[in-house]
Amino acid sequence: MLNIVVLGAGAIAATHVDALLQSSDLCRITAVCNRHVEKAQKLIQEKGLNAAACSNLEEAFAAGIPDAVVICTAPALHCNAAVWAMEHGSAVLVEKPMANSLEECDRMIDTSRRCGVLLSIICQMRFTTEAQRLRILLQTQEFGPLRYASVDSLWWRGPQYHDPAWRGTWASEGGGVLTSQALHHIDLLQYLIGMPQRVTAVMSNVGHPNTQCEDVASAVLEYPDAFVQLSASLVAQGEQQSLHFYCKDGSLSIPWEPTACRAMPNGYPMSDPEQLAKLNTIYNTLPELPLQKHPAQARNFLLALLGREPLAVNGTEGRKPIELITAIYAAAATHTSVTLPLVPESPFYTLAGKVANLPIYHEKKHSVDTTESQPITFPK
Repeated sequence: MLNIVVLGAGAIAATHVDALLQSSDLCRITAVCNRHVEKAQKLIQEKGLNAAACSNLEEAFAAGIPDAVVICTAPALHCNAAVWAMEHGSAVLVEKPMANSLEECDRMIDTSRRCGVLLSIICQMRFTTEAQRLRILLQTQEFGPLRYASVDSLWWRGPQYHDPAWRGTWASEGGGVLTSQALHHIDLLQYLIGMPQRVTAVMSNVGHPNTQCEDVASAVLEYPDAFVQLSASLVAQGEQQSLHFYCKDGSLSIPWEPTACRAMPNGYPMSDPEQLAKLNTIYNTLPELPLQKHPAQARNFLLALLGREPLAVNGTEGRKPIELITAIYAAAATHTSVTLPLVPESPFYTLAGKVANLPIYHEKKHSVDTTESQPITFPK
Protein backbone atom coordinates (compact mmCIF):
# COMPACT_ATOMS: atom_id res chain seq x y z
CA MET A 1 0.00 0.00 0.00
CA LEU A 2 1.49 3.30 -1.13
CA ASN A 3 1.55 6.24 1.29
CA ILE A 4 0.60 9.55 -0.31
CA VAL A 5 0.90 13.13 0.95
CA VAL A 6 -1.24 15.81 -0.69
CA LEU A 7 0.27 19.31 -0.71
CA GLY A 8 -2.49 21.92 -0.97
CA ALA A 9 -6.08 21.92 0.18
CA GLY A 10 -7.98 23.96 -2.40
CA ALA A 11 -10.51 22.87 -5.01
CA ILE A 12 -7.97 21.08 -7.21
CA ALA A 13 -6.60 19.21 -4.19
CA ALA A 14 -10.11 17.89 -3.55
CA THR A 15 -10.17 16.64 -7.15
CA HIS A 16 -6.90 14.79 -6.57
CA VAL A 17 -8.14 13.30 -3.31
CA ASP A 18 -11.24 11.99 -5.08
CA ALA A 19 -9.04 10.50 -7.82
CA LEU A 20 -6.76 8.79 -5.30
CA LEU A 21 -9.75 7.41 -3.38
CA GLN A 22 -10.82 5.63 -6.57
CA SER A 23 -7.54 3.71 -6.30
CA SER A 24 -7.82 2.91 -2.60
CA ASP A 25 -6.67 -0.62 -3.40
CA LEU A 26 -3.26 0.84 -4.22
CA CYS A 27 -2.77 3.79 -1.88
CA ARG A 28 -3.77 5.66 1.24
CA ILE A 29 -3.54 9.38 1.94
CA THR A 30 -1.50 9.85 5.10
CA ALA A 31 -1.35 13.64 5.27
CA VAL A 32 -2.76 16.81 3.72
CA CYS A 33 -0.55 19.90 3.93
CA ASN A 34 -1.54 23.54 3.71
CA ARG A 35 -0.06 26.67 5.23
CA HIS A 36 -3.55 27.33 6.54
CA VAL A 37 -3.84 24.11 8.53
CA GLU A 38 -7.56 24.60 9.06
CA LYS A 39 -8.08 24.19 5.31
CA ALA A 40 -6.22 20.87 5.43
CA GLN A 41 -8.35 19.79 8.37
CA LYS A 42 -11.52 20.75 6.53
CA LEU A 43 -10.56 18.75 3.43
CA ILE A 44 -9.69 15.72 5.57
CA GLN A 45 -13.06 15.93 7.31
CA GLU A 46 -15.03 16.44 4.10
CA LYS A 47 -13.42 13.42 2.42
CA GLY A 48 -13.45 11.19 5.50
CA LEU A 49 -9.69 10.65 5.44
CA ASN A 50 -7.62 9.04 8.16
CA ALA A 51 -4.82 11.53 7.60
CA ALA A 52 -2.78 14.12 9.45
CA ALA A 53 -3.25 17.85 8.82
CA CYS A 54 0.15 19.50 8.43
CA SER A 55 1.32 23.02 7.71
CA ASN A 56 4.15 21.97 5.35
CA LEU A 57 5.97 19.02 3.82
CA GLU A 58 8.68 19.00 6.49
CA GLU A 59 6.05 18.31 9.13
CA ALA A 60 4.48 15.54 7.05
CA PHE A 61 7.85 13.92 6.29
CA ALA A 62 8.74 13.90 9.99
CA ALA A 63 6.28 11.04 10.39
CA GLY A 64 8.06 9.05 7.65
CA ILE A 65 8.98 9.53 4.01
CA PRO A 66 5.87 8.94 1.86
CA ASP A 67 6.01 7.04 -1.41
CA ALA A 68 4.73 10.09 -3.27
CA VAL A 69 3.66 13.70 -2.92
CA VAL A 70 0.80 15.12 -4.98
CA ILE A 71 1.42 18.85 -5.47
CA CYS A 72 -1.71 21.01 -5.74
CA THR A 73 -0.32 24.42 -4.83
CA ALA A 74 -0.09 27.67 -6.77
CA PRO A 75 2.14 27.26 -9.85
CA ALA A 76 4.94 29.43 -8.44
CA LEU A 77 5.46 26.85 -5.68
CA HIS A 78 5.53 23.74 -7.89
CA CYS A 79 9.24 23.64 -8.66
CA ASN A 80 10.66 24.12 -5.17
CA ALA A 81 8.14 21.76 -3.58
CA ALA A 82 8.76 19.05 -6.18
CA VAL A 83 12.54 19.35 -5.92
CA TRP A 84 12.42 19.21 -2.12
CA ALA A 85 10.18 16.13 -2.10
CA MET A 86 12.27 14.30 -4.69
CA GLU A 87 15.53 15.12 -2.91
CA HIS A 88 14.02 13.63 0.24
CA GLY A 89 13.10 10.37 -1.50
CA SER A 90 9.50 10.77 -2.69
CA ALA A 91 8.04 10.48 -6.15
CA VAL A 92 5.99 13.48 -7.25
CA LEU A 93 2.76 14.06 -9.17
CA VAL A 94 2.34 17.75 -10.02
CA GLU A 95 -0.88 19.48 -11.04
CA LYS A 96 -0.61 21.55 -14.23
CA PRO A 97 1.09 23.79 -15.16
CA MET A 98 4.33 21.94 -14.45
CA ALA A 99 6.09 25.19 -13.51
CA ASN A 100 6.23 28.87 -14.41
CA SER A 101 9.28 28.61 -16.68
CA LEU A 102 11.21 26.16 -18.81
CA GLU A 103 14.19 26.61 -16.50
CA GLU A 104 12.11 25.39 -13.56
CA CYS A 105 10.78 22.46 -15.62
CA ASP A 106 14.35 21.43 -16.45
CA ARG A 107 15.38 21.70 -12.81
CA MET A 108 12.55 19.34 -11.86
CA ILE A 109 13.45 16.86 -14.60
CA ASP A 110 17.13 16.93 -13.64
CA THR A 111 16.26 16.32 -9.98
CA SER A 112 14.07 13.35 -10.89
CA ARG A 113 16.91 11.78 -12.86
CA ARG A 114 19.55 12.55 -10.23
CA CYS A 115 17.48 11.18 -7.36
CA GLY A 116 16.07 8.22 -9.27
CA VAL A 117 12.44 8.97 -8.41
CA LEU A 118 9.37 9.32 -10.60
CA LEU A 119 8.12 12.74 -11.69
CA SER A 120 4.73 13.01 -13.38
CA ILE A 121 2.70 16.02 -14.48
CA ILE A 122 -1.07 16.18 -14.74
CA CYS A 123 -2.20 16.11 -18.37
CA GLN A 124 -5.60 14.62 -17.70
CA MET A 125 -7.10 15.36 -21.10
CA ARG A 126 -4.87 12.66 -22.59
CA PHE A 127 -6.68 10.15 -20.40
CA THR A 128 -10.00 10.12 -22.23
CA THR A 129 -11.50 7.65 -24.66
CA GLU A 130 -11.87 10.40 -27.27
CA ALA A 131 -8.20 11.40 -27.06
CA GLN A 132 -6.93 7.84 -27.22
CA ARG A 133 -9.14 6.98 -30.20
CA LEU A 134 -8.15 10.10 -32.13
CA ARG A 135 -4.48 9.47 -31.45
CA ILE A 136 -4.76 6.05 -33.06
CA LEU A 137 -6.64 7.42 -36.07
CA LEU A 138 -4.20 10.31 -36.58
CA GLN A 139 -1.07 8.22 -36.12
CA THR A 140 -2.24 5.48 -38.49
CA GLN A 141 -3.53 8.07 -40.98
CA GLU A 142 -6.62 5.92 -41.35
CA PHE A 143 -8.31 8.79 -43.18
CA GLY A 144 -5.28 10.24 -44.89
CA PRO A 145 -2.68 12.77 -43.77
CA LEU A 146 -3.58 15.78 -41.64
CA ARG A 147 -3.83 19.01 -43.59
CA TYR A 148 -5.34 21.54 -41.19
CA ALA A 149 -6.49 21.72 -37.57
CA SER A 150 -8.25 24.22 -35.36
CA VAL A 151 -8.23 24.44 -31.58
CA ASP A 152 -10.79 26.52 -29.67
CA SER A 153 -10.03 26.85 -25.96
CA LEU A 154 -12.73 29.32 -25.03
CA TRP A 155 -13.50 29.98 -21.37
CA TRP A 156 -15.23 32.63 -19.28
CA ARG A 157 -14.13 34.01 -15.92
CA GLY A 158 -15.65 36.89 -13.97
CA PRO A 159 -13.75 39.83 -12.45
CA GLN A 160 -13.36 38.05 -9.09
CA TYR A 161 -11.33 35.25 -10.68
CA HIS A 162 -8.00 37.02 -10.24
CA ASP A 163 -8.61 38.08 -6.63
CA PRO A 164 -6.49 35.31 -5.01
CA ALA A 165 -3.01 36.63 -4.32
CA TRP A 166 -1.28 33.99 -6.44
CA ARG A 167 -3.26 34.80 -9.58
CA GLY A 168 -2.80 37.68 -11.97
CA THR A 169 0.96 38.18 -12.32
CA TRP A 170 3.54 36.66 -14.64
CA ALA A 171 5.71 35.79 -11.63
CA SER A 172 3.05 34.03 -9.55
CA GLU A 173 0.62 32.46 -12.02
CA GLY A 174 3.04 32.13 -14.92
CA GLY A 175 0.58 33.53 -17.44
CA GLY A 176 -3.07 34.04 -18.24
CA VAL A 177 -5.54 32.02 -20.26
CA LEU A 178 -2.83 30.17 -22.19
CA THR A 179 -1.14 28.87 -19.04
CA SER A 180 -4.11 28.35 -16.73
CA GLN A 181 -6.83 27.15 -19.13
CA ALA A 182 -5.74 26.60 -22.74
CA LEU A 183 -2.80 24.48 -21.59
CA HIS A 184 -5.26 21.56 -21.48
CA HIS A 185 -5.99 21.78 -25.19
CA ILE A 186 -2.46 22.83 -26.16
CA ASP A 187 -1.12 19.73 -24.45
CA LEU A 188 -3.75 17.58 -26.12
CA LEU A 189 -2.89 19.05 -29.52
CA GLN A 190 0.82 18.28 -29.25
CA TYR A 191 0.07 14.86 -27.75
CA LEU A 192 -2.02 14.02 -30.82
CA ILE A 193 0.12 15.48 -33.61
CA GLY A 194 3.44 16.51 -32.07
CA MET A 195 5.19 19.86 -31.68
CA PRO A 196 5.13 22.49 -34.45
CA GLN A 197 8.20 23.86 -36.14
CA ARG A 198 7.25 27.52 -35.91
CA VAL A 199 4.77 29.73 -34.06
CA THR A 200 3.26 33.14 -34.82
CA ALA A 201 0.90 34.75 -32.30
CA VAL A 202 -0.93 37.77 -30.92
CA MET A 203 -2.44 38.30 -27.48
CA SER A 204 -4.07 40.97 -25.34
CA ASN A 205 -6.19 41.62 -22.27
CA VAL A 206 -9.68 42.86 -23.11
CA GLY A 207 -11.77 42.11 -20.04
CA HIS A 208 -9.81 41.46 -16.83
CA PRO A 209 -8.32 44.60 -15.23
CA ASN A 210 -6.90 42.85 -12.14
CA THR A 211 -4.22 40.84 -13.94
CA GLN A 212 -0.98 41.60 -15.72
CA CYS A 213 -1.50 38.69 -18.09
CA GLU A 214 -3.37 37.89 -21.29
CA ASP A 215 -7.04 36.90 -21.39
CA VAL A 216 -7.20 36.38 -25.18
CA ALA A 217 -4.68 34.91 -27.60
CA SER A 218 -4.51 33.59 -31.13
CA ALA A 219 -1.68 31.57 -32.65
CA VAL A 220 -0.75 29.94 -35.93
CA LEU A 221 1.30 26.77 -35.58
CA GLU A 222 3.25 25.54 -38.59
CA TYR A 223 3.98 21.85 -39.17
CA PRO A 224 5.89 20.35 -42.12
CA ASP A 225 2.68 19.38 -43.94
CA ALA A 226 -0.09 20.93 -41.86
CA PHE A 227 -1.34 24.23 -40.47
CA VAL A 228 -3.01 24.76 -37.07
CA GLN A 229 -4.95 27.75 -35.74
CA LEU A 230 -5.38 28.16 -31.99
CA SER A 231 -7.80 30.51 -30.21
CA ALA A 232 -7.84 31.01 -26.44
CA SER A 233 -10.11 33.30 -24.44
CA LEU A 234 -11.33 34.06 -20.92
CA VAL A 235 -14.16 36.28 -22.20
CA ALA A 236 -16.15 33.65 -24.15
CA GLN A 237 -19.49 33.04 -22.47
CA GLY A 238 -20.62 29.50 -23.13
CA GLU A 239 -17.06 28.12 -22.92
CA GLN A 240 -16.87 26.43 -26.31
CA GLN A 241 -13.93 24.03 -26.42
CA SER A 242 -13.00 21.74 -29.28
CA LEU A 243 -10.23 20.36 -31.46
CA HIS A 244 -10.87 19.64 -35.15
CA PHE A 245 -8.48 17.74 -37.40
CA TYR A 246 -9.13 17.97 -41.13
CA CYS A 247 -7.55 15.02 -42.90
CA LYS A 248 -7.54 14.17 -46.59
CA ASP A 249 -10.49 11.77 -46.34
CA GLY A 250 -12.52 13.14 -43.42
CA SER A 251 -12.48 15.36 -40.36
CA LEU A 252 -12.01 14.10 -36.81
CA SER A 253 -12.75 16.03 -33.66
CA ILE A 254 -13.04 16.25 -29.89
CA PRO A 255 -15.93 16.23 -29.08
CA TRP A 256 -16.56 13.54 -31.69
CA GLU A 257 -18.39 15.23 -34.59
CA PRO A 258 -16.93 13.69 -37.76
CA THR A 259 -17.64 14.96 -41.24
CA ALA A 260 -16.91 13.58 -44.69
CA CYS A 261 -17.48 15.02 -48.13
CA ARG A 262 -16.51 14.47 -51.74
CA ALA A 263 -16.28 16.77 -54.70
CA MET A 264 -19.01 17.31 -57.27
CA PRO A 265 -17.89 17.68 -60.91
CA ASN A 266 -17.51 21.44 -60.38
CA GLY A 267 -15.33 20.96 -57.28
CA TYR A 268 -17.95 22.02 -54.75
CA PRO A 269 -18.55 19.69 -51.76
CA MET A 270 -21.31 17.18 -51.26
CA SER A 271 -21.88 14.89 -48.30
CA ASP A 272 -20.29 11.44 -48.38
CA PRO A 273 -22.50 9.25 -46.16
CA GLU A 274 -20.53 6.08 -46.85
CA GLN A 275 -17.27 7.65 -45.70
CA LEU A 276 -19.02 9.17 -42.68
CA ALA A 277 -20.37 5.75 -41.71
CA LYS A 278 -16.85 4.33 -42.04
CA LEU A 279 -15.49 7.07 -39.76
CA ASN A 280 -18.05 6.31 -37.07
CA THR A 281 -17.66 2.54 -37.35
CA ILE A 282 -13.88 2.58 -36.97
CA TYR A 283 -14.00 5.14 -34.16
CA ASN A 284 -16.58 3.18 -32.18
CA THR A 285 -14.65 -0.09 -32.44
CA LEU A 286 -11.56 1.38 -30.75
CA PRO A 287 -11.05 0.68 -27.01
CA GLU A 288 -12.83 2.63 -24.29
CA LEU A 289 -10.93 3.63 -21.15
CA PRO A 290 -12.30 2.23 -17.86
CA LEU A 291 -11.24 5.41 -16.04
CA GLN A 292 -11.03 8.96 -17.37
CA LYS A 293 -9.03 12.11 -16.64
CA HIS A 294 -7.64 12.60 -13.09
CA PRO A 295 -8.67 9.15 -11.76
CA ALA A 296 -7.09 7.46 -14.79
CA GLN A 297 -3.83 9.40 -14.55
CA ALA A 298 -3.61 8.96 -10.78
CA ARG A 299 -3.96 5.20 -11.18
CA ASN A 300 -1.28 5.10 -13.87
CA PHE A 301 1.06 7.03 -11.56
CA LEU A 302 0.42 4.61 -8.70
CA LEU A 303 0.86 1.53 -10.87
CA ALA A 304 4.09 2.98 -12.27
CA LEU A 305 5.34 3.48 -8.70
CA LEU A 306 4.61 -0.20 -8.08
CA GLY A 307 6.41 -1.17 -11.28
CA ARG A 308 3.26 -2.61 -12.81
CA GLU A 309 2.95 -0.35 -15.87
CA PRO A 310 4.96 2.40 -17.63
CA LEU A 311 4.52 6.00 -16.51
CA ALA A 312 2.34 7.70 -19.12
CA VAL A 313 3.37 11.34 -18.48
CA ASN A 314 6.88 11.97 -17.19
CA GLY A 315 8.57 15.32 -16.68
CA THR A 316 9.71 15.55 -20.29
CA GLU A 317 6.13 15.08 -21.48
CA GLY A 318 4.79 17.59 -18.96
CA ARG A 319 7.34 20.14 -20.17
CA LYS A 320 6.10 20.08 -23.79
CA PRO A 321 2.96 22.25 -23.35
CA ILE A 322 5.03 24.71 -21.30
CA GLU A 323 7.52 25.00 -24.16
CA LEU A 324 4.78 25.52 -26.74
CA ILE A 325 3.03 28.14 -24.58
CA THR A 326 6.36 29.90 -23.98
CA ALA A 327 6.91 30.01 -27.73
CA ILE A 328 3.46 31.57 -28.19
CA TYR A 329 4.27 34.19 -25.55
CA ALA A 330 7.61 34.92 -27.19
CA ALA A 331 6.03 35.26 -30.63
CA ALA A 332 3.29 37.57 -29.36
CA ALA A 333 5.65 39.73 -27.30
CA THR A 334 8.25 40.16 -30.04
CA HIS A 335 5.83 40.29 -33.00
CA THR A 336 7.95 37.69 -34.79
CA SER A 337 7.71 34.03 -35.69
CA VAL A 338 9.44 31.76 -33.16
CA THR A 339 11.14 28.51 -34.12
CA LEU A 340 10.99 25.44 -31.91
CA PRO A 341 12.61 23.96 -29.92
CA LEU A 342 13.40 26.89 -27.65
CA VAL A 343 16.96 27.05 -26.35
CA PRO A 344 18.17 28.04 -22.87
CA GLU A 345 19.60 31.20 -24.39
CA SER A 346 16.07 32.40 -25.19
CA PRO A 347 15.13 35.49 -23.15
CA PHE A 348 11.89 33.69 -22.26
CA TYR A 349 13.57 30.52 -20.86
CA THR A 350 13.72 31.78 -17.27
CA LEU A 351 10.94 33.22 -15.14
CA ALA A 352 12.94 36.44 -14.73
CA GLY A 353 13.22 36.65 -18.51
CA LYS A 354 9.49 36.18 -18.95
CA VAL A 355 8.69 38.84 -16.37
CA ALA A 356 11.12 41.28 -18.01
CA ASN A 357 9.98 40.71 -21.60
CA LEU A 358 6.22 40.07 -21.47
CA PRO A 359 3.72 42.95 -21.55
CA ILE A 360 1.95 44.07 -18.40
CA TYR A 361 -1.61 44.77 -19.48
CA HIS A 362 -2.82 45.94 -16.06
CA GLU A 363 -1.37 46.25 -12.58
CA LYS A 364 -2.81 43.79 -10.10
CA LYS A 365 -4.42 46.06 -7.50
CA HIS A 366 -6.62 43.76 -5.45
CA SER A 367 -5.56 40.55 -3.70
CA VAL A 368 -7.11 38.13 -1.26
CA ASP A 369 -4.66 36.00 0.73
CA THR A 370 -6.91 32.95 0.85
CA THR A 371 -10.41 32.11 -0.27
CA GLU A 372 -12.87 29.42 0.64
CA SER A 373 -12.74 26.50 -1.76
CA GLN A 374 -15.53 26.82 -4.29
CA PRO A 375 -16.55 24.75 -7.32
CA ILE A 376 -14.31 25.09 -10.37
CA THR A 377 -14.87 24.19 -14.00
CA PHE A 378 -12.76 21.76 -15.98
CA PRO A 379 -12.09 21.44 -19.71
CA LYS A 380 -14.87 19.81 -21.66
